[in-house]
Amino acid sequence: MPTARRVSPAPQKPLPHPAQTAPAAQWTGPRTCTPVPTTPHAEAAAAPGPPAHAPRRVDGTVSGPGAQSRSAYRIANPVHALARAITFFTEHRFPGNGSPRSSYNFGILEGGSSINSIPALARTKVDFRSDSPAKLEEISALLTTSVERALESENDRATGGKVTAKIKGIGSRPGGRPSRSALPRYAR
Repeated sequence: MPTARRVSPAPQKPLPHPAQTAPAAQWTGPRTCTPVPTTPHAEAAAAPGPPAHAPRRVDGTVSGPGAQSRSAYRIANPVHALARAITFFTEHRFPGNGSPRSSYNFGILEGGSSINSIPALARTKVDFRSDSPAKLEEISALLTTSVERALESENDRATGGKVTAKIKGIGSRPGGRPSRSALPRYAR
């Protein structure tokens, strides 16, 4: 039977103290990335870039009569209407060329209280952003149109009870780039 041989790990050099190493901006070896600026935020503050996205957030609520599912077969269902609205909205193709940059997210979906009842309420919170105020208005109008189409579709399908919806703004912030005077002094 062969005997196991114990192998000692190779001795390791201690790492130098950070004060003994050259800052990245003074590195003279081969560069595979951009060196770190020597003053915090100096290059970032001066560098031109795209303006910040202006976010807009809305709360969408779809309401209906609600009922026990067996006794109220085919009444309008707020969850179904909300799902249709999201589908109609997301089927729209925004231009993919990145001008102006825009995005959206249906981040929160809620509805129902049990597995065997038609909910009286379905709700979503939506965040959409764009570099362009006109594009924000276009996205907002698309959301409204999608909800209206979904309500019409769900109410046409239903044999009783109807659904309604409310879209309420819950926050917005202007986009753009802060002026140079708005930057903190240490960032200049």
